[in-house]
Amino acid sequence: MIDIDYNLIKTIVASISVVIALIAGFIELRLNPKNWLNRWFALFFISTALAFFIYALYHLINTNDFYTTQAIVIPMLITAHFLFSFAPICLVMTVFILEKYKKIALNYKHLGLMMILLIIMSIGYFLPGLRPILLEDQHILGFIDTY
Repeated sequence: MIDIDYNLIKTIVASISVVIALIAGFIELRLNPKNWLNRWFALFFISTALAFFIYALYHLINTNDFYTTQAIVIPMLITAHFLFSFAPICLVMTVFILEKYKKIALNYKHLGLMMILLIIMSIGYFLPGLRPILLEDQHILGFIDTY
């Protein structure tokens, strides 16, 4: 039977996503860097790329001490998920700019609404009982798996 390293597979696939998203983001930004439509769309790609990068990185961390690994992995996981949550905010802002033009879309009403939405999407990571944890039985086997 072939011994498959799932952490390595996760890391390789996420790394490919990082490269593709960064290239797409920089191409989009290079088209017209002064246009807010391009900035928000590029920010979507860059936020996604950073999230995948952190995701790939924390799957490579596996110390012998479970609590040390958990102390490193959990903040990285929360950061990655925050960046994943920020990506749809960027897309919605892109749609606002397309439909309502820059002056209307970049006012406090729209930006504030998006920040409230981002907080709502991220608040679960900080509530007791909902915080992610590293699964100890998987850690013993050498896998980084969270719940």
